[in-house]
Amino acid sequence: MELLLGQKVLHGGNEVATGSLHGVIGVYFSAHWCGPCRSFTPQFRKVYERAKLKGKAFEVVFVSSDHDENSFKEYFSTMPWHAVPFADRSRQQQLSSLFQVRGIPFLGLLDAKGQVLDWNARSKVMEPGFISTLPRSVDLKAVELPQPCGPVAILIRYFGKEFEIECEPSEGWEMLRMQIYSMTEVPPEQMKLFGLGLDAGLLDDSVPLGCAIARAWGAQKGTGLKSANVAADARKASSSYNDEHIGQHHHSGTMDSKSAWCSRSDDKRPWYQMDLGEVKDVAGVILAARADNPQWVTRFKISTAASEDGTWQLVDDGREFDGPTFLSLSRAVFHCSCKARFVRVEPSSYKSHCSLRADVLLASEAGAADQLPTIVVLGNFSAGDPFEAASEVKSNANVMLQEQYLARTQR
Repeated sequence: MELLLGQKVLHGGNEVATGSLHGVIGVYFSAHWCGPCRSFTPQFRKVYERAKLKGKAFEVVFVSSDHDENSFKEYFSTMPWHAVPFADRSRQQQLSSLFQVRGIPFLGLLDAKGQVLDWNARSKVMEPGFISTLPRSVDLKAVELPQPCGPVAILIRYFGKEFEIECEPSEGWEMLRMQIYSMTEVPPEQMKLFGLGLDAGLLDDSVPLGCAIARAWGAQKGTGLKSANVAADARKASSSYNDEHIGQHHHSGTMDSKSAWCSRSDDKRPWYQMDLGEVKDVAGVILAARADNPQWVTRFKISTAASEDGTWQLVDDGREFDGPTFLSLSRAVFHCSCKARFVRVEPSSYKSHCSLRADVLLASEAGAADQLPTIVVLGNFSAGDPFEAASEVKSNANVMLQEQYLARTQR
């Protein structure tokens, strides 16, 4: 991929490594002076944002045909994706030659290794079923995880009942389905399996079972830790929306809050702080989205201190943690617990607005075990069932109905 796009691409005002791009990558040729481009870009942006919202591994790299850098910057500022630096004109010419671009807007699709998937996908990406063909980010990440060795315990949930089974990941999905059948009597061909670290949506049999279990371990990490239940009046922040006071609507960041803490829109370096009252053994934090609005933190760092006016230290050498989704929590468990009284969440990116609910996770002296990897089983699906995930969705109403059903089932 670096040979095609260079070592670095732009994202907003920053440079990021091209190797960080995963999944399907669209190479988008466009220009500010082009009328058809200005009409197509907003429509393409909707497709891209919907793909991201659905957790799809889809990236876009803008290749500019603008006449000058100021026009490029103005046009790129309207785009949520990446771009080849304008100064690299030779790369723009090489890419145009590779895709045989004869007019713009033009879009080609690559895989993460730089292999061409589609030479001209401008019409394809606007088709209703395009997003469903994209791989999920969580599935690609799962394949990169180390697989467990030997048998592992899995919890199976089916119609209010729970079964604990011992699974051998190397035997694969087919054997697992047979084990589930012996417990639930749901025929393998009728099973719909959810869970193993996924917020919603069916489990993908193309992902090795061991990798899916490793993903579930990561999602369950910290579930055995004790929550500190930091009181509302022991919290403060860099700012709050509408300058509200602690405990008010936009300054209520406890896990049971009906809203969340929301920073001011002009707060460039927001942080949210929790006071434990005394120095304790801190193992991590837990984050949730705003409860009454689809707003959440997507990436964040954690810093701690023994006293509020003391030295603040970033945990895990400044590691960035993944945030929650609208439906699921995020447990940021440190590599090693640390002694601290004050804990700060420092968001670096967010969805819609910088909003969160949070609490501190304390190291457990008893060594409480994390919850088992869990699979939720649905059965008795008919060929014409409107919730059949593999069927073609015919309307936006069906899309919404299916998503609500699957999310509710998974929860």
